Amino acid sequence: MAGTVTATQGGSVQNGLLLRVMVLTQAAATQNGATLTGAAGGGNIVTTQTGSRVYGATLRAAATANTADSGCTLLDDVQDATHVADYSTWKTTALTGTPGSTLVGCAAGAGVAALEVLTAGTLTEDGSAPTPGSSTTTATTLTSGSFTPPAGSLVVALVSSDGAGSVTTMTVSDTGLGLTWTEKVKQNPAGSGYQGVWTAPVPAAAGLLPQQLRARTPAQVAAPGESLAMYGR
Repeated sequence: MAGTVTATQGGSVQNGLLLRVMVLTQAAATQNGATLTGAAGGGNIVTTQTGSRVYGATLRAAATANTADSGCTLLDDVQDATHVADYSTWKTTALTGTPGSTLVGCAAGAGVAALEVLTAGTLTEDGSAPTPGSSTTTATTLTSGSFTPPAGSLVVALVSSDGAGSVTTMTVSDTGLGLTWTEKVKQNPAGSGYQGVWTAPVPAAAGLLPQQLRARTPAQVAAPGESLAMYGR
């Protein structure tokens, strides 16, 4: 089923927002990987699993393009001259090798939030995700393009947002997908906007596929309410 993701500022709001939505397959069912926050563009995160990947967002208090730290790749970088800000999202360029302390993020910034996304196989970025990221310099809410994530995947929302003089909060929701969103990490001290990473698991497909039903034999006991006629017998 197709749907969109929306990020909405709360608290002390100010126009300016970047939202990047990622769709990952073979992600772990429980996402409790390492996190990083700080009043800088990046920092050292202590990864915990071989094959994981770190995703994050950075806010810079200058309308100047940012540069990813070594070992990271920028996903989006948006300059906001009106509010003198730069919004960035990024990822580690490769999957985690030997876990341990790793420099991640951008070369400059006033705030960063990052999450190590854990894997249950080979963590893969699915092509269903809406790209590029969505951005605005004239609003406090932002909606992604429409997309259809595969069953069993993990949807990740990276948010970098401006804010006013007090604490800026964020809400992430979707329309059409019916997912449950969790704010995994955030950086939002007073006057420093908001940077955060949210996740939402897509339910696995329920029930047996038709070909699986056909493969069953009369010798197999039918489940309650079933008939062997269902299997062509």
